[in-house]
Amino acid sequence: MAHGRGVAQQYHRLLFGESQRGLAVFEIVWDPDGQPVDYVIVGLNDKFAEMFGCDAHAVVRTRVSQSLPEIMEMWQDALAVTAQSGVDQEIELFHLPTEAWLKVSLYSPAPNLVGLVVADMTAWVETAQALEESQTQLKESERFLQSILDNAPVAIWLTDPNGNRLLVNKRYEEDTGIGTPHCSLTEEEQAVCRHTDMKTLMSGGPQEFEEEITFQDGEKHTLRTIKTILRKDNGEIVGILGIGVDITALKRVEAELWRHTYYDSLTGLYNRRFVEEEMIRLEQGSHLPISVIMADVDGLKLINDALGHQEGDLLLQTVADVLLQAARPGDIVGRWAGDEFVVLMPRTDREEANHIANRIRLLCKGQTGKLIPISAAVGVATKVDRGQTMAETLNEAETLMYKRKTLNARETRRSFTDSLKRILLERTGETEAHMQNLQVLGLALGQAIGLDEWYLHQIRLLAVFHDIGKVRIPVEILRKRGPLTPEERDIIQMHPETGYRIASIAPDFQHAAEAILAHHEHWDGSGYPKGLQGEAIPLAARIHAVTNWFDVLYFGRPHRPAASITRALRELKVGAGTLFEPRLVDAFVELVRTTSILEQLRNSNPAALAASTAP
Repeated sequence: MAHGRGVAQQYHRLLFGESQRGLAVFEIVWDPDGQPVDYVIVGLNDKFAEMFGCDAHAVVRTRVSQSLPEIMEMWQDALAVTAQSGVDQEIELFHLPTEAWLKVSLYSPAPNLVGLVVADMTAWVETAQALEESQTQLKESERFLQSILDNAPVAIWLTDPNGNRLLVNKRYEEDTGIGTPHCSLTEEEQAVCRHTDMKTLMSGGPQEFEEEITFQDGEKHTLRTIKTILRKDNGEIVGILGIGVDITALKRVEAELWRHTYYDSLTGLYNRRFVEEEMIRLEQGSHLPISVIMADVDGLKLINDALGHQEGDLLLQTVADVLLQAARPGDIVGRWAGDEFVVLMPRTDREEANHIANRIRLLCKGQTGKLIPISAAVGVATKVDRGQTMAETLNEAETLMYKRKTLNARETRRSFTDSLKRILLERTGETEAHMQNLQVLGLALGQAIGLDEWYLHQIRLLAVFHDIGKVRIPVEILRKRGPLTPEERDIIQMHPETGYRIASIAPDFQHAAEAILAHHEHWDGSGYPKGLQGEAIPLAARIHAVTNWFDVLYFGRPHRPAASITRALRELKVGAGTLFEPRLVDAFVELVRTTSILEQLRNSNPAALAASTAP
């Protein structure tokens, strides 16, 4: 109900300040027996407040019986009918305090809400009375009558029984161009008007219609029209009097209310509320067999946390498009929850439903150009007899979906890991060779100092994903040529913390999360982001600092020529005690001098050949 109330407030307020009619929305207060006993004011516009002498803002969220007792006294029964049945009603009455004729339309814009549209019909009533009193003096009163018509705030016209217009007022002429060389009504619209005229003649009394008419501005408008027969004293029909109120704005509000009540704003699909109502409808009709597909987007939380909610939203929108492509006309496609979707398929057996489910999987795989491969766990169930409820069928599909999701979990994580690595390489200019070198050097150093597999696994992960937090940094900053601004440098230096958050929620990275956070810390405490010092820095991060710096020196970078082995080791020693742990520097130097580790790197990286012979 909170959703319906919020929708009503949001969209009625858009028009409250502009409407010439009083608008209000009340929330129904029920007694334990399910009878409406009062109403809470959700919102009303200034015109409504003016009509009934209240403060438009002060009465919001108060009860009608307290703030607007006059309305409860006048319309309690009518409000109760609309509240209980949702049936639209109209009431016409003379409002004594303001001496105005009011036309009150009651409707239910959403469950548990009652809307009121109050139009001041005084001008219309007075005009109609004047027309009726002047039938015998039509010619003598023409000038006076036309003046009244032209000053009326509604469109008024008179046609003869053959549909020819005898007169129109200024408002009608300005809106439609009828009566001028610029009539905007199409032939179809004129045919509709003639049809409603004929229905009025056949009924013998006043009739109300909604007619769509193209105004001179080129836009279609909806008029709520009242048509009645005008007769002479002898009963001869003079023509049909029409009075029209432009309700286009109200129709738009109603359409927006309906859209936001039953559609998901992100994907454009039906929302859960609509799907649940459709399940009830399908259960009551003859639609067997009814199949249900439940689909859950794989890895949405990982993508939201790693790449941001904007990327996650794009993923949901893409899956929504896939479901619409796979579904058939008549199928009901909706968003069930955060990353879950549902497809209701009336008169569809299990074989056909499985075919559509396979089509969903293939369409997901066929989505190219995405940062992360798209996949969804899909479950299918079919209701084949009336003894099975739609809720049971949906639960069965959901259970199968979760089983599939569990089976897909390892593949989802692997795909996510591979995609993050690819994105990292694309955005940062990092190379596979550098990652490979860090793994070889890091594992060799770790083994040399006697580390067990727990630490060695951290070293492997850190070699590849130490800069994973950079996937959230704008590419233009990562690839900027020239010095960074202080703000850009701050953004760059946030990547260890971002990487830590990504690793903490990614099962395959959690083992290295603390090391990723600390991979820019220095032995003397001058690093970032925490300024950790000495052995407070995780061991894997301390090893990474040594191997990463050596790899940069020895193999070079586009902006830094490769150094000789002698120079590279000398610079490592210079950094011992400030940037690097002295014990690890000594162990690494010993490793390089006493093993063939560099030969392995030279064989896999030609750049090392030049470095090894440099002075």
